[in-house]
Amino acid sequence: MNKHLLEVQNRIANILLTTPRDEMYGGVLDVVLEATGSVYGVFAYIDEDGAAVAPSMSRNVWAECRIVDKSTRFPSETWGNCSWGRSIREKKSIILDTPGKVPEGHVPIERAIAVPIIFQDRAIGVFEVANKKTPYANSDVAVLEKIASFIAPALHARLLHQFEEKKRVRLEELFIKTFHSSPAPSVISGLEDGKLLVVNSEFVRLVGFAREELIGKTTRELGLYCNPGDRSRMVRALKKKGSLRNYAFRLRTKRGVLRDTSWSFEIIRHAEQDLLLSIC
Repeated sequence: MNKHLLEVQNRIANILLTTPRDEMYGGVLDVVLEATGSVYGVFAYIDEDGAAVAPSMSRNVWAECRIVDKSTRFPSETWGNCSWGRSIREKKSIILDTPGKVPEGHVPIERAIAVPIIFQDRAIGVFEVANKKTPYANSDVAVLEKIASFIAPALHARLLHQFEEKKRVRLEELFIKTFHSSPAPSVISGLEDGKLLVVNSEFVRLVGFAREELIGKTTRELGLYCNPGDRSRMVRALKKKGSLRNYAFRLRTKRGVLRDTSWSFEIIRHAEQDLLLSIC
């Protein structure tokens, strides 16, 4: 490996290790543009739906582009026969050595190279650089392919984490929606301290406290357990068995009314904290 390419890879490695997710794309692209002597460029990844997402296009592309609806996400059906779209589909480098046809308002492309980023025989991203002052040579393609190969494992790892995080957020949103719409009184509280974190409307109706009176208070402060020792015994049993079903205890409402209730309990993990999900 020549000294110049090694320096380029070292700069990219430093960006990958130290730069936040979306900023990383712009940082890497700047290095790629410099390494290839290009004026414009795009560094995009392929999302879960197969669309190309470009968190950072070279700044001058964004500034000079005159189309009305600018976007950084391009579904596969919009790629047409563009060089980077072909590069992703065909999983090979594409050289455009004559002016390319671009939609009205886009920056003019005199010449370009598109190189797919391949991981385990799947295109997970693409580099496209354009408008070098002199024609692109095979050496430029080789540099881009080396960079694409070098970055592929790190990009794959980042995308896995990103997609899993999106999936987790969607599941949390679905859980919260289900939780609040449940016809069963439901509570999420601290496992150890019993502090109420989230309650649904049915639980508010059951105990007679206003929501703002409940959130942030512990079950002991609210006097919800007629026998304060009942909760400690329940937590010990829960830790031993993993979950509890039809666990009976007498509950005291805000008005002092005693109610015999039956609950299911689960320990859930969130933000590195053990929480208690309680459903009546």
